[in-house]
Order: sequence, then structure tokens, then C-alpha cells
Amino acid sequence: MSSEHEVGIKNGAFTEGWDDLPPVGTLVNQQPRGWQLSWLEPGAMLWDSVDQAGGVPECVHKHKDQLPPHEQPGQPEALILAGAWVYKIFHAGAPFGAELRQVVSGLAPGASATVHAPVLIDGHGDADRFGAEAGLWVNGQGAWRSLEEHGNRTWHTHTQTVTVPPDGTVEVVLRFKSKWPGPKDFFIDDIRLEAAPAPVEEPASETVSEALPDADRLSLGLMSWPGYPVIPAEPGTGALADTTTGAEPVAEELLVNGSFEDGWDDLPPTGDNLINQQPKGWQLTWLEPGQTPWDGSEPASGIPECVHKHKDQLPPHEHPGQPEALILAGAWVYKIFHAGASFGAELRQVVSGLAPGASATVRAPVLIDGHGDADSFGAEAGLWVNGQGAWHNLEQHGNRTWHTHAQTVAVPDSGTVEVVIRVKSKWPNAKDFFIDALQLEAVPTVVTPPEEAAHFLTPTDFELEGAQRRRPGAQHPDGGQPRRPADGAGGLGGGLRQAWRARRVDQPTRAGRRRGVVRGVDP
Repeated sequence: MSSEHEVGIKNGAFTEGWDDLPPVGTLVNQQPRGWQLSWLEPGAMLWDSVDQAGGVPECVHKHKDQLPPHEQPGQPEALILAGAWVYKIFHAGAPFGAELRQVVSGLAPGASATVHAPVLIDGHGDADRFGAEAGLWVNGQGAWRSLEEHGNRTWHTHTQTVTVPPDGTVEVVLRFKSKWPGPKDFFIDDIRLEAAPAPVEEPASETVSEALPDADRLSLGLMSWPGYPVIPAEPGTGALADTTTGAEPVAEELLVNGSFEDGWDDLPPTGDNLINQQPKGWQLTWLEPGQTPWDGSEPASGIPECVHKHKDQLPPHEHPGQPEALILAGAWVYKIFHAGASFGAELRQVVSGLAPGASATVRAPVLIDGHGDADSFGAEAGLWVNGQGAWHNLEQHGNRTWHTHAQTVAVPDSGTVEVVIRVKSKWPNAKDFFIDALQLEAVPTVVTPPEEAAHFLTPTDFELEGAQRRRPGAQHPDGGQPRRPADGAGGLGGGLRQAWRARRVDQPTRAGRRRGVVRGVDP
């Protein structure tokens, strides 16, 4: 498929030749021009598996003339999609893993880049649906697709869309693995990268508060004195919230990566070669086997698997918008699970830059699959915001039902809130936790100045005060002396600051809070 936005990918149809790599015994693999080819050495662990590679795969180009007529381009069983060549990775009798990698540069920062990678697997009759897998990752975002998802000897197009980072580059990675010592063939062809132009943002419209002099801003109730929060703008409009109709200020979403759409970092593998995915913007930890959970119940017996799941990895009835949806927003959901151990895991994020005294509300939807556990406390999840929160058990959640945890706190003087989500399985049987569409809304607290101070700060008084200062000894029109700032108030508005501070109720802070320490330690 061609496109005016098609840029960057080199040799996506494998028609531009190759370089022979150093021989492995008598095997000489072909590295396609523009790509970096690598494979797992025998004995190395297969990616995302506890199984080992048993041999080095053969990686070669196949020309259409090397194929029977019914497998040539345009035929129903075609093994070539574009041009006259296809790339083949295979082994006749050993489990293996291989990878193709390419860095594409020169893309517009902020553009939307989509990679399409068609792959055909010939499982040679393997009955294990996970016996062969292939996956596409773009800038670290991607997932495996099993033999069952591909279909045997059927082209399956892997697709991944990312936003081009400021350096203008994306890294495309294709991986292939065969789990068992039987024959497996992977065919790859017609890989494409489409990049749309970077979006052009319209300049924000000028707000009323920027266009008016201070006195008029005060008469409209738009002035922000030191210590008073600014009235928020409507998101994306630059317009101030309606202060004349009594409408509530608009809440602002401040949590990073609340729907797990922004990718992840692979954490160091555990002893059983488990590689957990830490979502961007979050800190992931878990209880080590033998470690006691946060509330002192039964110790953990295993490390959970913590991964992102794409909607294409789910059956249709679990896609977004369906009655049994496992995804609430976007195309990804975060899953924490173990098939046969008790465990505990935690996600943590500190959000800063909030207005002190504002009301901050966090909502955290969680779905638990208890896999038939009859103990209502066999699985629990909880949300804590600045230390305030509680566990909700399996009975409160309902099995395979989204349950939204919610917690509201007042933002302390530091302007930060710490969001902690914990999940735990009490018994050594299967439990799944799905987490998605987390939100943090912070609404600034609008403080009404004292009545007398409000009278003092009127446009008329501003003008008259100026006149009195220019004419020493003159009487104020109301019969009193010219009003001046209180001693030590620091000039105009100082008295307001003192009155506001006197009325504030400082929020308690959590002494001794420890962040980023060993896994599973209570904050």
C-alpha cells in the first residue's frame, strides 16, 4: 500500500539484497540490507518464556522462482506479498528465537507513525497455540501474537502506532520464536512505515484577564492575589471558567499515563526469567516470595507477571465497549496476575504542581478475575492518596466486574499527591487484576476574601487612593483618613494574604514516608 506519507523504512519488501553473516558451523545467514539480524544462542532463554533456544535458525531470502506456482505473488496461498522476494526464518527441529531491527530517522517530531508488518507462520501441525509466536515493537510498544492468533499459513499484519519523539526517530523490532523442538517457518514481507505530519497547534486565544487592567479584573473577580489559586481555564479553549453563573471550575486531568497507552520499560528479569513491564510514569514493585503483605496476612509465595495487554490480544467480546470489556480507555490495559501463587504488587506515582488547598480526587477502576475462589477476601485491591485509602475485597468488587476506587484529599502545601494502587492474592491459585482509565482531577479552591478587604479593593478605591496619595493630608470621601496597608503587610494585598493564611487549615503530612525503597515496603 502506498501513501504520500510513506517514509523512512528501508528494504521493507526485502528486494534490495543482503549481506552474508559469519558462518555458524556450515550455516550462513543473510542479513537484509537496512536491517540488523540477530538470534538467540542455544541455551539462551526465549523472550518472555521459561523455555530455552535449542538451535540457530536459518534466515534467508526466497525468490518467487524458488516457490511452487500456487505460492507465488497474487495466488491464494502466496508466500510473497510485494516484489519478487520474501524473507524466511525457520528451523526443522529445534526451538529458536530471531530478531530483525531497524532505526528510522528523519521523521517529524510529534507526528503519528504507524508500522505494518505482515507475518505468515507455518506451524507444521503443532497443536500448541503458543508453540510459535511473532511480535512487532515500535519504540518499545508492542506485543506477541500467538500461532492461534495468526492462523496457520495465513498472513497476519502486526500494526503499531506511536508518536514520534523529539529526536525524530523510531526503532522497529520484529521478533520470532519457536517454543518446541519441531519444525516452524516464519515468512515476513512488505513491511511499511507511514508517518503523518506533526499536528499544528493553534495559538491560544487571549484571555480576558490578560486584556484587562488590574482594576477591571478585580471588578470581574478574576484577580489572583498571592496565595489565591487562579481560576482555571476550560481545557483546550483558553477561555476562563464561568464565574457569573455559579458554574463549578473545570477539573484538570494531571495523572501521567493513566490508561497505560504511553508504553513501558522492561525491568531486570527475576530469577525465573520473568521480565515485568513498568508503565511509563509509574513505579512498579512487588512482594518477594516469603515477604509479608502490607496488612500482615499470609506471605507471598511467588512474583506476579505485570504486563500490558492490547485489545487485539483479547477475544472480541472483551474489546472496549463490549459488555465484558477488559479495556475501558484506549487500546491497552494493565494486567497483574499469577497462575498458582499468592502475591502482592504495587503501582506508585507522585503528581506535583497542584494548587495547595485544592481538592484532588483520584479514580482507579480495577477488575478482578478470581477464577472461582470462594473466599471473598481471597483477592483484594486498594487505592491510597497521600496515605488515605483502604482495601476492597473480591466480594466488594464482584467477579470480572469493573469496580472504581475513589479517594479525595486536600492538596498539602507541597503541591504534591502520591497515588498508590495495590493488589494482592491471598491463596496459591490463579488471580488476575486488570487496571485501566485512572484519573486525577484537581479543582482549585476558590477563596472569598473578607468583606472589608473586598470593599477596600474596588476600582473606585484604587482611583481615590491614588488621588489621596498625591494630595497629602486630604480627607477620604467617606470621612476617614486615607486607608493604607497594615504595618508589616508588605504593601497592597498584604492584609489579604494574612487573612487568607489565618483561615487556612493546613493538611497533615505523612512523616517518614519512604519512596522508591525496597519492593513491597509500606509507605
